[in-house]
Amino acid sequence: KPFQTNNLAAAYPPWEQHTAVASGLLAVFLSTDRSDMLLWFRAEEPQLVSWGSGSHMRTPASAVAVPRPPFERWAETRHGFARPWAEWELEMAETLRHGITEVMVRSLRRIAELHDRLRQSQKMEAVGQLTGGIAHDFNNLLTGILGSLELMQARMAQGRLGDVERYI
Repeated sequence: KPFQTNNLAAAYPPWEQHTAVASGLLAVFLSTDRSDMLLWFRAEEPQLVSWGSGSHMRTPASAVAVPRPPFERWAETRHGFARPWAEWELEMAETLRHGITEVMVRSLRRIAELHDRLRQSQKMEAVGQLTGGIAHDFNNLLTGILGSLELMQARMAQGRLGDVERYI
């Protein structure tokens, strides 16, 4: 669920000095631990509040009766507030959050799949190198054996049987 406020200084007092720049905040969280989020800020929109006569006036923010001398008029500017977030803005932020998290989940799955394929490929490469090494060593052994057989065959064809035992 998104977090929203039109009075950021009340929600986060250290931000009070920046209310002219950002008085409203909308945050949607991309992770359950709330460490990743999207933030939208709204600038302050000062409001001129005008009051008129009567012995007790009610302020719009608190709806508390404020005693005033009769027939007095005054005006005050309300600072530190931004325009409230509309329902459609909250829905759009939530839709964007949902879209981003879906893309992130799909990307993480694809990365895991590619990582598994890479690992399998590396295993196959290692097996190929091992079998290539074994084949090379085996070929070296066979070369000596085949060379001895060829020499024996040549000696036997020449009738020189005395040296054959040496090659056996």
